Amino acid sequence: MSLENSQPSQDQQRTSSDAVTMAIFKHYELRLCLSTSPSTQVYEAWDTQLQRKVVIKRISHAGNSHEALLREARLAASLKHAAFVKIHALEEQADSLYIVMEMVHGISLKKWIQEHHGKERAAIGHVLHLAAAMQEAHVLGLVYGDIKPSNLIVDASGKLRILNFGLASHQALPSEAMPDLMDPNSSVAYMAPERFTAPVATSASDVFALGTIWYEMLHGALPHAGVTGLALVAAQVQILASQWRWSDKVPAEQRNLILAMTCEASRRISAAQVVQDIKLLTAADPLSNSSASLSVSALQEQLKKNASQRRWRFATMYLLAAALVGGVAWQAQPYWPKIAKALTPYSESRELELGSDMLVLHTINRSADTLDAASEHFMAVLERNPGQAKAVASMSLIYLFRYNAEKRDEVWLQKAKASAQQALKIDSNLALSQIADAQILIHHNKLAQALVAVDRALELEAKNVFAWQAKMTIFLLSKRFDEAIQWADRGAIEFPKDRILPELKAAVQNQLGDYVAAEKTIRLALQRQPDSSNGYAILAAALQGQDRISDALQALQQGLQIHPSAMQYSMIGEIKLRQGDYLAAAAAYRNAVSPTQGVNGSYFRWMQYAEALMWVENGRDEGLKAYQKARDLLELRLKRAPDDPKLLAQMGLILLRLDDRAGGLNYTLQALEIAPKSGEVLVSAAINYELLGDRVKALKLIAKAKTIGVDADWLAHPILNSLRDDIRIKK
Repeated sequence: MSLENSQPSQDQQRTSSDAVTMAIFKHYELRLCLSTSPSTQVYEAWDTQLQRKVVIKRISHAGNSHEALLREARLAASLKHAAFVKIHALEEQADSLYIVMEMVHGISLKKWIQEHHGKERAAIGHVLHLAAAMQEAHVLGLVYGDIKPSNLIVDASGKLRILNFGLASHQALPSEAMPDLMDPNSSVAYMAPERFTAPVATSASDVFALGTIWYEMLHGALPHAGVTGLALVAAQVQILASQWRWSDKVPAEQRNLILAMTCEASRRISAAQVVQDIKLLTAADPLSNSSASLSVSALQEQLKKNASQRRWRFATMYLLAAALVGGVAWQAQPYWPKIAKALTPYSESRELELGSDMLVLHTINRSADTLDAASEHFMAVLERNPGQAKAVASMSLIYLFRYNAEKRDEVWLQKAKASAQQALKIDSNLALSQIADAQILIHHNKLAQALVAVDRALELEAKNVFAWQAKMTIFLLSKRFDEAIQWADRGAIEFPKDRILPELKAAVQNQLGDYVAAEKTIRLALQRQPDSSNGYAILAAALQGQDRISDALQALQQGLQIHPSAMQYSMIGEIKLRQGDYLAAAAAYRNAVSPTQGVNGSYFRWMQYAEALMWVENGRDEGLKAYQKARDLLELRLKRAPDDPKLLAQMGLILLRLDDRAGGLNYTLQALEIAPKSGEVLVSAAINYELLGDRVKALKLIAKAKTIGVDADWLAHPILNSLRDDIRIKK
């Protein structure tokens, strides 16, 4: 938190001694109320123990988001970058969270811009500082959501400090934003276009805001200066950054980088890429201004005065040469990054090797940084050689990683498909081309064709870890469990550091009901890679199968502390749903569909969230909205895989929940026609018939599923609660 270097305003009233009476804060003297809102109050306080000023922020009535706020506060406290305001302590009382923070003195960046706008070097230094801080926060899943100059402080050392990173209310567009529309410098002026249709903040919207601030530092004004109200919203949404008014004084390289930060979300660069690009931009900094601006007339006068002294004449000549070189360097400044890039030794084989190493590393330690680094190496190759098959196929895998890791943006999948097809066309005898093609076929549920492509890849390159992982996935999805376990055991010998194969093996063992073996397998995998978030979810499933519920929840909490994931939150939701704690289940599933902690574009996670809400008091309306979201996302999946019986049965359930009985029945019948002997599909169909009110049909389908063999988990669905009490199911 921070204060301006000025006296408090009249509305900053001194708090009375009984304003906050808590034993845990007995050594803090509250002095000023700095700001207040319905849910937050911020105070200046004096720490009597350490004899220093601090800021105490109270977040009250957090409700269901209390745990999320506490987790974010803990994560924020772990941030190391110098831009972040330090958090000294966290305290809880009742439904309130108290954060004790460092007091920082300085001026707001808004005021700094008024006095220093147009100073390119200072601006680029501030942007690099902020981007590096954002990179660290985004890796942890923290998103600010309200980056603007008034929330940034230039401290006494001249460095930018960020207020409340990880503690801002960034989950949705604030309701009080409408009055703010009349202020051209409000949060709205820095919001990415996508936030007006999908208001949840993301790391990409943080980057957009930073790009807008950079523009403002260079121009001294915002892109839509003077525009307010709904006209400002329209301008933010409709006018591209390339159409902003740009000063001729802004170097082309800086302008291009700002455009990359403020383009559409699907193409917007990450904070990590901003850091890399700025470092490249400043790598070949020319000689300082003092060298470049030497007075030629002064030098000539000096030359006349020392004409008889040979050494001074030579010194002057050297100075003139330095000035000339400095001037040329200064004029060439906008082109230095390209010059530096052109002068850097390039090796295609070396770039491919480095990119491949980073891609393999990503399977071991999945992070945006490794994926960005891999992409950079392969794109460097494709800039010079667009027909390089290995680079094209590798980019297909990178696009798939982005699709699976983020919000299931169909753009990534389309890019992956196009790149896979291009790689096959360039060189079908390249193992990676076949692997990329196989992965696309898997996403279209064409498992038999995918297996042919993977086997071809293994013929070409027997020890390609991506081919082994793809084949294991095909075995799992095809229910070829015995082959899957054998394949994973062979892979453990070939790839002792890989974690994907043992994780998939444990998932197979869970499906087989061999929970003890699954626990053993996944614990060995976690020894290899302790920060695998999905590994803890698989472990929890194995522990739950053994009725060790407390151990399962403990494993999930451990995983969440390392790195939250949709799979972990979904597992918590499943446990709570079985326990009949529908409110807790809904809260967990809500995190599973969060764009910052889960996967916002997964139809299945939205379906889980929707069903939990249907059992919460007064939750039906929100549940129906979540089911509508699930339906829209599942329609995209069905376009790719129209004959997937699992998807068809689940669409049947969604439509029945949305009161489309005819559509729900139609999809259910299609699923049964395609897979009449799948236990999973039979139970899904039974759930749908129970919703239709046809219990006789539901009981027949469950009886048939039991003869085939079905995981007991499927029978735990809450829709089957009353059916399980039916005497006929007991018989």
